[in-house]
Amino acid sequence: MCSFHSQKIYISKFIDTICLLFTNLLQIIVIICWKNYLLFLVLKIIQVYGANIWTSWICNNMYPDFSGKKLNRVVLKDLFNDVKNIFVGKIASYVYISTDNLVISIMLNTVLVGVYGNYNVISTSIRYMANAMLTPLAPFLGNFLAREENIKKRKQLFLLYSDIRFMVALVLVIPTIILMNDAIILWVGKSYLLSEMIVFLLGIDLYIHIVHSVSVDYINGLGLFQYDKYIEITAAVLNIVFSILLTAKFGVEGVLFGTVISQCFFWMGRSIIVYMIGMKSRYMDYLMYWVKNTAQMVLFITTLGCCGKVVNNMKLSTAFFVQFLQKGITCVGIIFLVIIAIAVFIYGQYKEVIGEIIKLPRTK
Repeated sequence: MCSFHSQKIYISKFIDTICLLFTNLLQIIVIICWKNYLLFLVLKIIQVYGANIWTSWICNNMYPDFSGKKLNRVVLKDLFNDVKNIFVGKIASYVYISTDNLVISIMLNTVLVGVYGNYNVISTSIRYMANAMLTPLAPFLGNFLAREENIKKRKQLFLLYSDIRFMVALVLVIPTIILMNDAIILWVGKSYLLSEMIVFLLGIDLYIHIVHSVSVDYINGLGLFQYDKYIEITAAVLNIVFSILLTAKFGVEGVLFGTVISQCFFWMGRSIIVYMIGMKSRYMDYLMYWVKNTAQMVLFITTLGCCGKVVNNMKLSTAFFVQFLQKGITCVGIIFLVIIAIAVFIYGQYKEVIGEIIKLPRTK
């Protein structure tokens, strides 16, 4: 937390990366040499504790004034409540994440879990990539919210940050939708392909995750955890219910339909918390937020359609891997033309709040 609030989160990220790489190496050795899954899991637990202890040691050395400092009861009570609310939300989030594979294995078959798992690995990797790109912005966001009480400027920053996330979604999600089946062919072969609808639904799920997380960062920055836990619990229940009901009729596609529905609930619920509680906005401001998101979704679908049409009609190499690269480069080229236009619009609309962020003093 010290590195986060002082805008030095790169230190904790570096520690996490080193510990992760070292642990993964040891886990590979354990599986190959001893085939001991229990020890494999124990190493993962040691990794978490080791990274936290290392980070804590560095924080104590960088900020000795905070080391051993006692907190008063009011602060401790607030801290305990926040930790409790976050803990409940994390449990609900874990249930939410675990639903898809469980429903597929029970209602369909375990073979499909493995096939679907290949797609899930790619989707999860893209999600991690998005988080790696956007996490460094969170300290600037928290710093701005801590120093800026003006509601209008907070709204402007919220909309600016949502536009940035939308551009990241364009760059990551559209190529993923177009190239995912090709990636599966290159990786494990044609016999492990699933339908284009599954690919599209995974892409929509990924898009909503990236775009709606602006509300997550605002909720964290404003400390509105007591409201967010109810959204997470409800979304987890909705995901289970809709996934079971829709899987019976549509198969794997039904599981993903349920996930997308619960993701939409996340998006709506958390944006309500931000607008109505965090920023005490009028209903019209919230409505305009959704008008903007609808326009962005139309732009997303249009750009996806253009990329798909160009890729399907372009002259490709006979070598499959070269085809894959040609499609990817073409998609990225089209997307960057769209992003340049969006960036010009953003700078003109949010010039004032961008200037405010640049002027923010950094914590030493």
